[in-house]
Amino acid sequence: SFRGEKKARKRMRESFEDFLNVDARAASCLSVYVDELLRVGLRGATEDQITQELNKVIVVFRYLSDKDVFESFYKQHLAKRLLGGRSVSDDAERAMVSQLKAECGYQFTSKLEGMFNDMRISRDMQDLYRSYKRNQESQQSGETSGADKPIDIEVDVLTNGYWPSQNVPACTLPSQVQDAIDRYTKFYLDKHTGRKLSWQTSAGAAELKATFGTGPNNYRKHELC
Repeated sequence: SFRGEKKARKRMRESFEDFLNVDARAASCLSVYVDELLRVGLRGATEDQITQELNKVIVVFRYLSDKDVFESFYKQHLAKRLLGGRSVSDDAERAMVSQLKAECGYQFTSKLEGMFNDMRISRDMQDLYRSYKRNQESQQSGETSGADKPIDIEVDVLTNGYWPSQNVPACTLPSQVQDAIDRYTKFYLDKHTGRKLSWQTSAGAAELKATFGTGPNNYRKHELC
């Protein structure tokens, strides 16, 4: 249009930028859209399709004046996806961060990349803890009954400066859960002296299974997540 006239194209870009940033919610809305894409919208998509969709997001992102606001909302959504295991794929997540890094530089995405690194290290630490716990249980196999068997927990150790901070009241946990936390704390601090663990229970989830009834034909099983 306009025979590629540069002034006309410049005015169109400026007009779109003004239109987009009239609404202060534009940055948060774009972040919500990306969150939906990376949770469900790109499920089953090919690598080319993922690239095309993310490129469309970046086209709009370039016109945002509140890029820091977008980054803040994006970090909150990313934290929920990573901790809840809700991402369509790690490759799609990393592709989006790479796009943002290409647009805004390393400083803009350093905390986002730190979050991925924390999750990778946490997976390795969980494998080590499972081995540690199996060894502990084998040594105490004759000392505990089925009812007294320790509950299972999976822990993600997160770097404080990378993840969104939340000011929530302390959670009063059941004694069995607190015992599991204490066991993991001992295991972790034995390997990493000088560190401190602060438990963010509001960012976690629990799975509860219960069986009611006394006879083989009267059992009722319930599961809560």
